[in-house]
Amino acid sequence: MLAIASLSVALTACAGETGPPASSGPSSTSTFGAPATTSSWLAALRVEPEPDALDEDTKALTGVLGGALVVSPASCLGGLPPDVGASTYVLGVIAPDRATLDELLARTDLEPLFRVKVQVLCTD
Repeated sequence: MLAIASLSVALTACAGETGPPASSGPSSTSTFGAPATTSSWLAALRVEPEPDALDEDTKALTGVLGGALVVSPASCLGGLPPDVGASTYVLGVIAPDRATLDELLARTDLEPLFRVKVQVLCTD
């Protein structure tokens, strides 16, 4: 669950929003200094051209999903379907594996637009 919370913080930072301070744990950089990518499962609930359009749903779902709920620029997520524009924002549920993703989705009554394995490209 710590990985999900850390991932949520990284994606929130990528979106230009403030989140809880990053932990002083190990860095996510490779030995060559380039940022390492993290693979996770994402269930997209909404995709919008402006992040403000996701505010109401974000507020409604935060209590249910906690740190597994993310709002991220699509450009911070590699592996999204081709019809998701790089300049859009994704509201979704993120988890380290498909089983955990499905458990989190079961807490809501929402059907995702898509489920996909993504690479998190942005870090804080």
